[in-house]
Amino acid sequence: MNMANTKKTKQEILQKIKEFRLLDDDFMSKVFEDDYECIELILHIIMDKPDLKVQTAQTQYGIKNLEGRSVRLDVYAIDTIGKKI
Repeated sequence: MNMANTKKTKQEILQKIKEFRLLDDDFMSKVFEDDYECIELILHIIMDKPDLKVQTAQTQYGIKNLEGRSVRLDVYAIDTIGKKI
């Protein structure tokens, strides 16, 4: 690959990175990976619950039930009164 192609490829990659939004699933998963402090901050802001404490975080953890419905969880947290969220 010549220098011009390398520069063009780098610019294309940088442009794709600039287009990422935190709500993009893959990007969000990587940003929050193993960073409970960051996860808690976002939850405090979004849910307006500054007392939330993250217990576990696992990206796209799926739970299926017998009725054919399922849920995907990313975070398990509790507040100061023990309410599970």
